[in-house]
Amino acid sequence: GLNFYRDVARRDEWTFWSPYPPTAPGFVSNFGDLVGLQGLEPASPIDVIPYVSTHAVTNRTDPGNPFTRGTAASATAGADVRIGLGSALSLHGTINPDFGQVEVDPAVLNLSAVETFFPEKRPFFLEGAGIFEFGTLPVSAQYGFSRFVHWRRIGRTPQISPSATFSDVPDQTTILGAAKLSGRTSDGLSLGFVDAITARENAPVIDGDGSPHVIGVEPRTNYFVSRIKKDFSDGRATLGVLGTATNRSMDAEFSPYLRSNAYLFGVDGTRASANRRWTLGGYWLGSRVDGSSAAIAATQRSSVRYYGRPGADYLALDSTRTSLSGHDASAGLVYQGTPIFGSLQLRETTPGFEMNDLGYLSRSDARSLAAAIGATHDASSSVLRSTRATAYTINAWNFGGNAFYRELGFTSSAELRSLWSVSARAAILPHTLDDRLTRGGPLVAARTRWTSSASIRTDLRQKVIGSLAASMDRGGTAGDEWSLSPSMIYRPIPKLQLSLAPTLDVLHDGAQYVRTVADSENTRTGGSDVVFAELRQRTLSMSMRADWSLSNSLSVQLFVQPFVSSARFSDYKALRAPRTYDFDVFGKDRGTVVYLPNDRVQIDPDGSGPEPAFVLGDNANETSFVSRAIRVNGVIRWEYRSGSAIYLVWQQTRDGNAALDDASLLRDASRVFNVPAKNVIYLKASYRFGR
Repeated sequence: GLNFYRDVARRDEWTFWSPYPPTAPGFVSNFGDLVGLQGLEPASPIDVIPYVSTHAVTNRTDPGNPFTRGTAASATAGADVRIGLGSALSLHGTINPDFGQVEVDPAVLNLSAVETFFPEKRPFFLEGAGIFEFGTLPVSAQYGFSRFVHWRRIGRTPQISPSATFSDVPDQTTILGAAKLSGRTSDGLSLGFVDAITARENAPVIDGDGSPHVIGVEPRTNYFVSRIKKDFSDGRATLGVLGTATNRSMDAEFSPYLRSNAYLFGVDGTRASANRRWTLGGYWLGSRVDGSSAAIAATQRSSVRYYGRPGADYLALDSTRTSLSGHDASAGLVYQGTPIFGSLQLRETTPGFEMNDLGYLSRSDARSLAAAIGATHDASSSVLRSTRATAYTINAWNFGGNAFYRELGFTSSAELRSLWSVSARAAILPHTLDDRLTRGGPLVAARTRWTSSASIRTDLRQKVIGSLAASMDRGGTAGDEWSLSPSMIYRPIPKLQLSLAPTLDVLHDGAQYVRTVADSENTRTGGSDVVFAELRQRTLSMSMRADWSLSNSLSVQLFVQPFVSSARFSDYKALRAPRTYDFDVFGKDRGTVVYLPNDRVQIDPDGSGPEPAFVLGDNANETSFVSRAIRVNGVIRWEYRSGSAIYLVWQQTRDGNAALDDASLLRDASRVFNVPAKNVIYLKASYRFGR
């Protein structure tokens, strides 16, 4: 299959050699055929690309912390090897890879129990990543977000945080080596295999008594991913398998915290009708994790599933287990017609399903049903160039039969003849029972929530491109929130692009989880007080980029993001009874509240009663604070010969929390430069030997 197209930018028009109607289902199936080539021998290229790099790190020294050295330097070397195995497969290996030229992640403040998802940016894992996609079906609505293979787990930040006065934990785990075999044969067989080994990481620490020693923070680990998929019936049917394995070299110091082994295996397939309008697809995926009883107990109690939650007998916690298993399965039907389209999807994720060792999963214990129907229209009038509208519904229940998510919504988008585009979304989330708000405690009644958003973007052909996005949410257990995100792109010359994208987010959450404290007097919520607070949070960030291609071989990129978020806690309170959204405010409805120095709060849940008082503020995110951060990433890349390059990189990170005063948000933003900075200067040179 082959196709060519011409991009006529001034008209935003693509002209294809083999006609491709924009409303037709499929893409590759519309390609033309290239015939008549004979006597061609596939090349077997071999590229060896060694590199050397050096880092210089500067930190603002802290007299009390011996690990904040003013300046430190290091050097390393490694190599990439690429071997073409005929016209179908390629082998890519890397030894001691260094990805210092990759852009840093943006700053975020996450006060939830759900892990923040960051996309993969490293070239070794991005190349050919589409081969490893599993269970994909172009549905128009679905519940939840997950990744069956999340490459960021390889070389991740060490998972064990030392409980010491001072520590020096590495920013990431060293990848000793990795190999990838991938490709697609002429008869429609796709193959992908990756194996990677990461090093054991240690961290020097100093305890409260001043004694120094070294502890392990990440064990030596082997990661393996295999993916095989076969196309049938001229691409109208597919059948594939996926397998992943994570195996850790577990010493006694790691076994209470980390799982020793994690396995995933599944099958997926699709079948399209003769005209490719209808597609039926699905997958089944099973998981198993092994480890010590302490590690598996922590897995059961994690925010993904919350075993042992009050009132959920089907989630009984077994502290003697040394393994946990489950499955994730889905079936869906998609119709891609003209102008009508639609989809239906069912999914089931059992409570014991776990794939976060080499995947990304925010929650298990869910059954969901999602349906959508919509219509598209092209070139409909002198004003509109194309329109699209979708109505959808999403419903999810846990395995105890409680509906925890319901949504009924409508989305629409349009492109104008002027090549401006607009979109809007509105949805209602009716009353449900939230089984995550109390972090493993009783169910909470979730009020009806309304959510809406809209955006507009100007003509992409112009030198100045502007856009504006806004959203507003009200009700539910997440509180009231609105955000505003304008942006501008300026291209003064074809090879230079400047962009500016500020974002302002304002949140008023009436029930931000703080802590669960034992209280034998409170029998209504299982002998504990589930403590919440009223949270008023304001977040301001600014993403600035510059991309300048000085020549075909020399380019400069700069990314700068200042970030500030203030969180004001007030009206500390406890859940009054399960399945309600009612609270007892400490100091008003019961107990006493005393505000202590250093932003600490002492709460006595029953005043003069027998229950002891507890103090908030010794742990993170329990009392008011302001978080300030900045991310700077500058890269100069010179490809001085084909496949050989020199990188000069400057990275600066600033992160710090401080007491919240009465300063304005803009004044807090100006103080971000008062936060101590960590600067990294990185120089990398590679040279390609190949044929």
